[in-house]
Amino acid sequence: MNTATSLDDKYTAVSGLAYMNGTHALVRLPMLQRERDAAAGLDTAGFISGYRGSPLGGYDQALQKAKQHLDRRHVSFMPGVNEELAATAVWGTQQANLRPGAKYDGVFGIWYGKGPGVDRSADVFRHANQAGTSAHGGVLALAGASVPAASLAAALLGDAIAANAFLLGFAWQKGLVPLAAASIERAIELNAVAVEMNRQAFRWGRAAAAVLPSVQAAARPAQVIQFVPRLTQTLEQLVEHRAGHLMAYQSAALAARYRAFVERVAQAESALGGGRRLAERSAGSSRTTNDSSNTCCTGSTPAITARPSRWPSCPSRCAASATSRRKRSRGCGPSRRACWPFSTRLQ
Repeated sequence: MNTATSLDDKYTAVSGLAYMNGTHALVRLPMLQRERDAAAGLDTAGFISGYRGSPLGGYDQALQKAKQHLDRRHVSFMPGVNEELAATAVWGTQQANLRPGAKYDGVFGIWYGKGPGVDRSADVFRHANQAGTSAHGGVLALAGASVPAASLAAALLGDAIAANAFLLGFAWQKGLVPLAAASIERAIELNAVAVEMNRQAFRWGRAAAAVLPSVQAAARPAQVIQFVPRLTQTLEQLVEHRAGHLMAYQSAALAARYRAFVERVAQAESALGGGRRLAERSAGSSRTTNDSSNTCCTGSTPAITARPSRWPSCPSRCAASATSRRKRSRGCGPSRRACWPFSTRLQ
């Protein structure tokens, strides 16, 4: 009895046992669909597409290696430029029989991608699902979640570049790297670049392969800071609160000038029927404590934002020293952003 075996048995064997992993089984799947359709008297074909930048367990590489077996069963593999275009191409195979003269009775399709690819292609999936499939077609979407190496490395080690060593440790723990762990860590030491970070990243990757939820929990911040919105204050409450600070900061006279200023703004605004918005803004401004005796020469801008009826004249002590470079740098009048005294009439 002939007991010879071949690595291609996973794609060619029609009975008995064949050794394959999950990726190989997904490659064999469209071949079996073609064989089942042929047994039912249907002449169908297959189309597979996905984005190479979003691989699914090396599925695209396995498809390329099995090209001769796929071609023999009329199954085409064509990678897409991105996830959306790949999904749109697979959707298009279900429209092959909308017009007469189609080459095949139907086309079955397979789309593959990772979690982010599913998000990017959600709109295509929605429209394709609404349109439906052909009578002898059908579409299978294969998606898998990948380990978030970059975000975990950044949270655990402070730098997303550690994702490389993190993934190496993840792959090693899964049995995909035929080297001893000690040899890999020794190579990290000999490389002499960020040795401790890469060593820890390698070990964190191993841990993620074994207990990913625990690693994700360790990467979460220990404390979440919640920003509580400021309580709503009335104008009177705000004025009293700010006036208390001004008294503690300097004197009761400064607080009195602040109260008087806000009161004048509130009265002017009330006369114009404008509510209290400007007064509330003025009360909350830290610049409203300047008085008319020093506003022009200091260049400070009061909280009143309306245009005055005329530019105020500068105090004589400022104009008299206009030739002084030090004084000129402070400026006065409209030559700068023209500050004006608080008593200026509003238009």
